[in-house]
Amino acid sequence: MNKKPIGAYCNIEFDDGDKVDGYYISFSDVPDMDAYDNEDAVKDCYGVPDNRIFYYAPYGEVELIELSKDDLNNDFKILSYELEYQND
Repeated sequence: MNKKPIGAYCNIEFDDGDKVDGYYISFSDVPDMDAYDNEDAVKDCYGVPDNRIFYYAPYGEVELIELSKDDLNNDFKILSYELEYQND
């Protein structure tokens, strides 16, 4: 059975040259923050708390590949990533 990835842990480089390892990018849509009573309760559709998510990439690995390109106007670029799968 093929497992579907729910996100990825990424090594990221920001525009200023700072590099950070292990930022989590969720493959969920951005949750509706108004649906929660308190900010700490917000989670993506896989149950990952919003405060542990750096970025939402609902198009999955295809979007990670795009975010790895040099020619984008983002304030960061993905250098490498490791896909994360939901536990059964």
